[in-house]
Amino acid sequence: MKKFRIMGTMPGAALLSSAWATPTFAAHASADICVNPYNDECYSTIQAAVNAVPNGAMINVARATYPEQFTMSGKALTLIGHDATIDATGQPHGMYVVGAATVGTVISGFTVRLGRFEGVLLQSTSDLTVRDIVIEDNDANYNPSTFRR
Repeated sequence: MKKFRIMGTMPGAALLSSAWATPTFAAHASADICVNPYNDECYSTIQAAVNAVPNGAMINVARATYPEQFTMSGKALTLIGHDATIDATGQPHGMYVVGAATVGTVISGFTVRLGRFEGVLLQSTSDLTVRDIVIEDNDANYNPSTFRR
């Protein structure tokens, strides 16, 4: 099992690795949004909440397992998982954050599992804060014996 814990800011466009830096924080909108599949007053999926909120919003994700991949582009958000798990079975990634508009995004408190490729992919962006993320059992097609030295 491949397992990584990520903490810190990811300067520059990057694939999550063991890079560490000083945390930064995104601005928050006046109203926080919740994701909880067991509460009718919250969004039931992370993607639905990401799509619905304005730039700068904070999304609190309740402890649960979310069978999805979410994509964030076009806005910077603060996404706080409260021991939330993203089960990306059958998806390329669990989290995909892309584009210059996502600069300043903060993501913390998630476990991302079972993506076919990267569990978390950050692309064409910079100055993100990613902390307290566990990435495990992704890259289903990864086979170290196929790589030559």
